[in-house]
Amino acid sequence: MIEVDLIPVASPIHQENYWRKKLDAIIHLMLKHGFKINLYGCIKSAEEAEKVEISPDANAVLIGVLTGGTSSIAARIATKIEKAAIILAHNSGNSLPSAIEAREKAKLLGVHPDMAYLNLEKPNQVANELRNLKAIIKTIHEITSLKAIDVGGKNRTLNIGAKGKLEIIGLDEEAMENTRRRVNKESINKVLNKVLEQAELHEVSVSDLKESVKLYLAAKQLMNKNNAKIVMFNCFKYIEKYGITPCLTVSLLNSEGLIGICESDEAMTISYVLSKNLSAIPPIICNTSSFNPAENTLILAHCTAPLKSSENGKKIKLVKHFESQKSVSLDVKTPINTEVILLSLSRELGTLHAAEGVIIDSSIGLEDMCRTQIKVKLKGDVWRFIDNTPSNHQLLVFHDNYRAVKRIAKLVGIKFSSIHFQ
Repeated sequence: MIEVDLIPVASPIHQENYWRKKLDAIIHLMLKHGFKINLYGCIKSAEEAEKVEISPDANAVLIGVLTGGTSSIAARIATKIEKAAIILAHNSGNSLPSAIEAREKAKLLGVHPDMAYLNLEKPNQVANELRNLKAIIKTIHEITSLKAIDVGGKNRTLNIGAKGKLEIIGLDEEAMENTRRRVNKESINKVLNKVLEQAELHEVSVSDLKESVKLYLAAKQLMNKNNAKIVMFNCFKYIEKYGITPCLTVSLLNSEGLIGICESDEAMTISYVLSKNLSAIPPIICNTSSFNPAENTLILAHCTAPLKSSENGKKIKLVKHFESQKSVSLDVKTPINTEVILLSLSRELGTLHAAEGVIIDSSIGLEDMCRTQIKVKLKGDVWRFIDNTPSNHQLLVFHDNYRAVKRIAKLVGIKFSSIHFQ
């Protein structure tokens, strides 16, 4: 359930029975799609707009533009909203032109609201828009107070645009390893059986798998202890020291709605936070491993794909880690012909770069790459992608409209750049 404040605005020249029907229709649809609504009285003048009091705890405030002639009223209300201001338009009564005008007037007043649009005659459009709106609002709520533990890293705090903060707690590898050694057998066997329901051992022994499962359980214990939803690993340092890869740990955590990040990549951590609510399939952290200008394709590869990203009915292969040939990594066959977005955040954490594509092959089996391999055909020039991407790491997000990512970035206060062009 996503909770929002809804402030309807209407022109005084419109009869109440007209705008009331629109408001009732919007409320009905939002309730149907899982929103909890705190409804304000309808605002019909600039004087009333000045008197509106908005709770600073509101996750998001929707300004429902019910009629034309309301742009100044809606813009003034937008300036009062501390977290996420979203102007909500519909397809009749001059709602949309007034919403656009309100957005531009709000910019002149120093705020940058999002705009959502419901075509009340198109159920599929409404469903898609409300699904994206829920993801956007949930993300805005989550970023206000996030904690991560960084195994092998230092204490620090990162800003997530202008709206969010991520507190990172540095954790000595020995603390993780000591916790790992103490996890109980019953917990190990429970997770082991769960993994083996979805995966097959290739190159990997049951003993290897048990040691890897113990790391996952230790990570969860330390995340709970530190009230953290994210764990970051300095992977190669940990592998060199203990011979165990965090690949399965990252995979399992990301499959269950928590966040595991390899190589302590701060930019990737924030990218994951911003996009993880957009799809029921969790995103996959990937290396940009090769590209083919003639085909306009990329091969993305890594060893940490979430179990939940596997194509239905396809068993995951548990194999040795590519670089070290140790421990456990994953070869996951992802769904083919699936629309995806590739995201990478700039190193100064200020600009989110995006590209659109389609998965055309996966689980390719190339020996000289990380084990989960995904071939993506871009919807724009692959050379332009290579020339402009700010990171080797790409976050592959199972979603078909990067405008939702753009909206999140704007509300958070991060610049957005589309690498692809058509």
